[in-house]
Amino acid sequence: EAETLAAKYYFPLDEAASVCAFQAEYEDGTVVDGIVREKGAAKREYLSAVKQGKSAQLLESLRPDIFLVSVGNIEPGASIKIKLTYVAPLKNEGKAARFLLPTHVALRYSPTPGSGLPAECSSRALPFTGMNISVKFFTKSQFTNITSPTHGMNPSLSIKSADKVCEATLQDMALDRDLVLLCQEENPHQPEACIELSTDGTMAGVVTFRPEIEFREVKREIIFLVDRSGSMNDKTWTGRTNMENAREALLLFLRSLPPHCSFNIVGFGSSFTPLFPVSRPYDDESLQEAVSYAASMQPDM
Repeated sequence: EAETLAAKYYFPLDEAASVCAFQAEYEDGTVVDGIVREKGAAKREYLSAVKQGKSAQLLESLRPDIFLVSVGNIEPGASIKIKLTYVAPLKNEGKAARFLLPTHVALRYSPTPGSGLPAECSSRALPFTGMNISVKFFTKSQFTNITSPTHGMNPSLSIKSADKVCEATLQDMALDRDLVLLCQEENPHQPEACIELSTDGTMAGVVTFRPEIEFREVKREIIFLVDRSGSMNDKTWTGRTNMENAREALLLFLRSLPPHCSFNIVGFGSSFTPLFPVSRPYDDESLQEAVSYAASMQPDM
């Protein structure tokens, strides 16, 4: 007799998101709606149901930005559709509304001591390499444009729009980075009021203001201080040295600097040495020099 299966799926959410509904749909049409329980009680109820051979689902928050879905007693060959509903505010980026869909648990969310995440929550534990994404925008005024700074070159990205509705779809999107979409409309700074009617007859409303504020440009200088003493040769719990981790972090920061800034890197130990005599403007040439420097840093000071 074939044994039933259990499945777990770790996924990230925007830290500002609030989960408001959890639902499981079985192949026979049965729909199970989740209810809120105290965390410990919910887990005990789930484990008890699994032990009794019943179908059970559990959604829990491991951290404000990491959730875990557990499904117990899945029949061999069966499929279950999990539907999660959450709300999150959209940030402004210039004149566009910025939609962020976190899809990648690691490396940014890799488990570390004290993180509250199990070791299985890593990029190697992902059960598949891609997913289909569909995002629909409803704008207050006429839709004008939608772009993706993260997946703009993806050949499967499709944009369909009509009046004040726009839909972006991606097929078999790799889970190697988060998805960011920028949606633009004719009058992005127009105030908006929304009223929602609940199933129990109560209503809730929200008013959104997106004022257009101009700020005076401020020159920014960013200095990276990197410990290059001998202690950086010590290994961490991952087996990598502190220097290797510092190199990786610095390379990430260097490629994320804001435009029109100046920067420098100062390595220190028993002495200190800057990369440039004075901070340099951030451009392709200075970035390449800094990347080469960061990649070759050693704990030799």
